Amino acid sequence: MMNIKRLVVLLGVVAMALNSYAQKSNATWRVYHKTLGSSWYNFEVDCLDSIVYTDKNYDVDVYSTKGIADDGAWLMKVRGYGEISIASIWLAVVPADMDYTEVHHQFSEGRLANALEAQSGITYDFPVDDGSWRPVIFGYDEEGRVHTIQYGEAQTFISDFTEDIQTALAKPYEPSQVCDWGYGSLMHVRDVMGEDMVVPETGYDWYSGWANNANLGIGYRYSEMVWRTLFYGIDKLNTLIPTIEKRNYKVDVANYLGAALAQRAMLYLDAARMYEFLENDKVDAVNEAGNNVSGLTFPILNEPWLYPYPTGVVRATRSEMADFLRQQLDEAEQLLEDASSSDKLLANLNVVYGLKARLNMWLGDYEQAQMYAERVIGQGGYTPLTRDEWLSTTRGFNDRTVSSWMWALRNDYKILNYQWVSFCCNETSGDAYYTGAGAYTLMGRSIYDRMSDTDFRKLSFKAPSGSSLAGQEPHLDDGIFEKLPNYASLKFRPGQGSITDVWDAAEVDIPLMRVEEMQFIVMEALAQRGEIEAARGRLTDFMKQYRDASYTCELTDKDELIDEIFLQKRIELWGEGQNFFDYKRLNKPVTRGYEGTNFPAVRQFNTTSRPAWMNFVFNKYAYGSTIGDWNNPDPSGCYTAESY
Repeated sequence: MMNIKRLVVLLGVVAMALNSYAQKSNATWRVYHKTLGSSWYNFEVDCLDSIVYTDKNYDVDVYSTKGIADDGAWLMKVRGYGEISIASIWLAVVPADMDYTEVHHQFSEGRLANALEAQSGITYDFPVDDGSWRPVIFGYDEEGRVHTIQYGEAQTFISDFTEDIQTALAKPYEPSQVCDWGYGSLMHVRDVMGEDMVVPETGYDWYSGWANNANLGIGYRYSEMVWRTLFYGIDKLNTLIPTIEKRNYKVDVANYLGAALAQRAMLYLDAARMYEFLENDKVDAVNEAGNNVSGLTFPILNEPWLYPYPTGVVRATRSEMADFLRQQLDEAEQLLEDASSSDKLLANLNVVYGLKARLNMWLGDYEQAQMYAERVIGQGGYTPLTRDEWLSTTRGFNDRTVSSWMWALRNDYKILNYQWVSFCCNETSGDAYYTGAGAYTLMGRSIYDRMSDTDFRKLSFKAPSGSSLAGQEPHLDDGIFEKLPNYASLKFRPGQGSITDVWDAAEVDIPLMRVEEMQFIVMEALAQRGEIEAARGRLTDFMKQYRDASYTCELTDKDELIDEIFLQKRIELWGEGQNFFDYKRLNKPVTRGYEGTNFPAVRQFNTTSRPAWMNFVFNKYAYGSTIGDWNNPDPSGCYTAESY
């Protein structure tokens, strides 16, 4: 059997061949090969000229040089092995029932008529839609020996678009830091930038730059990670969407295409809101180049790029981005109107409505936002989480099958390694990078103290010793629980409630959208439109029925009611990466310095408006483009921490 080095090299060379095709046709190839026991090995090939080889026990990046060497050989650089030259790679399809030995023999004898040598620009349509054909790849190594890789049944070769679409969220382009692990990491970034999530200073906090308002400028890894994660996710979908459109296999293409368009719209909407420069209390909109960048958002990169980073692009204005997003979501809505999918890993019609609700809240069109959120609530069939579901020690906020979740990102050891559990689940013992090193995620004391003791959501955080709730919090292990600091989160549980097995613990779902968010959108939209009694009624009904039977609200002032809705939404969506957008949209200050605060001294900033650091800076990889003179000013260090 081919050794691991040979397998990696051969598949890497194949990646380069298929990559040439991908760059020519904007296609994305996903192939699977089962070998070396029972483990599945996943090879991803796309137009970014990169292939990532991933296994539970082995992880190596394989990437190619640009083009072909002078002698016509393919050059591969394999991390850990250096540069290797392979003479040629051939691709063929054979009858599914042809014996493996016969396939190999026919190719070796030159009698496989449909075998094509993989060359730059090759196009080849594999007739594998009906299961009667089997794709095969052959390679000649440096010594002229033939190696054959057979990809099992035809349906195994056909791209799994669900995983392709998920990968656009799950993996950054080239992970270089512990915090560089995809969209889940962006959720965490946004949460540590407010006043609701606290992480102690331990030396192991990989998110300290965002929390400390430090090193957020063009040349630092913090701005790089955010830019690359968003860019890679969008660019991968830009490559994948044409592939789905051109596919002629017998599948529900509309379902995949609509889901991909919706997911790309979500990334654009996030990026637009993160990078849009809004007025704040410290940094002016006029940058160092003398340009006013107020209201500028994110570039609309709607074509695949052949190189890792684009040049010659400009930032879209708010109105340009809004028009683009409306068009994208309208198209997704049309595609998904008659499509059926029960897999919450794919955006469905209700998710599209949810995204339209988010979009219109950003734009201040509260009537439209309410309309779309009401559609989800009334037609989606979702129900808010129950107390048992919320506080479950095994399935709490790690299982997409619960009734309130609309959309989820799957985390497993192959795709995201251990990071989500490491950074967001305090009840683990196998992590050495974050929670295992004391960098726990805590709720800010100010918001914790504002929660009623009769609100069961408060049991998601460790109560201070001697308080009325101390000892009532459902937890997995007494020893681990005792070590947790006050206000430590118990909201996100490791997979199956496992505290020692990293394989089981890592297998969790990450919430991207829940129906409860739609409830809060309706409440705020009503209040923003001056329908105070209706808004207060919706808030009271939701809280009493689903969260706190003792809840009351007598507020009649519009701004005070919006603040109360904002507070309850912050509690509801704590740790889910959404509250950042409300802080920025509503121009809410961040207050971390106060008597009894649990924020580290270096993070005790008190702003008087939305913080300047919520206007993200484009990294140097985007700086060489026309963004260069239109970048947001660097907010790093513009606030002084107060000591309490």
